[in-house]
Amino acid sequence: MCSDFSDNYKICTIILAAGESKRLGTPKQLIPYKNSTLLGHTIQCTLNSKSNETVVVLGANSRLIQKKILNFPINIVINQNWKMGMGCSIRAGLEKIESVNNNLQAVILLVCDQLFLTSKTIDHLIESYLSFKKPIVASEYDGTLGVPVLFDKEFFPELLKINGISGAKIVVKNHLDQVCSIPFPKGEFDIDKSNDLSNRSK
Repeated sequence: MCSDFSDNYKICTIILAAGESKRLGTPKQLIPYKNSTLLGHTIQCTLNSKSNETVVVLGANSRLIQKKILNFPINIVINQNWKMGMGCSIRAGLEKIESVNNNLQAVILLVCDQLFLTSKTIDHLIESYLSFKKPIVASEYDGTLGVPVLFDKEFFPELLKINGISGAKIVVKNHLDQVCSIPFPKGEFDIDKSNDLSNRSK
């Protein structure tokens, strides 16, 4: 059961954007999308949502990417160990957001290349968390549970212990009885190859 929520508590978002986009051959974070970039679009969705604050975790190509997002009112953290996997980025983002926020109640983990992400998707996670009192709220698409996913603070210690290779899905799988799921239509569409944007954004 998640803790009681009040205006004194905060729900913040962590955008995991440290990967090198090896298969794509260019930083996916900076691919033009909707008058912005994939990362810019994701950031704007968080800023337009009911989330209190946004942390972006960068790694590969961090200098180049950071220059493009300095105009956003966000916190940026550089994961020097990005090659070790998603778990290291989760830890870097969570440690940063805990250091700049008092009364942090929950975090939402996001990636930067889900084309159909909207601020409403994020708000749906928050509203479901507050309404159904489940400590984990995961997005459901293509027969699986995935990101964006919200974790109550009771799971922060477990998130911090994720090994570098694994992502947060392992925590979801370990606690399915404490998970509330919400539909995320087309949530499975992301960008891995050069033709994915044109094929999947239609």
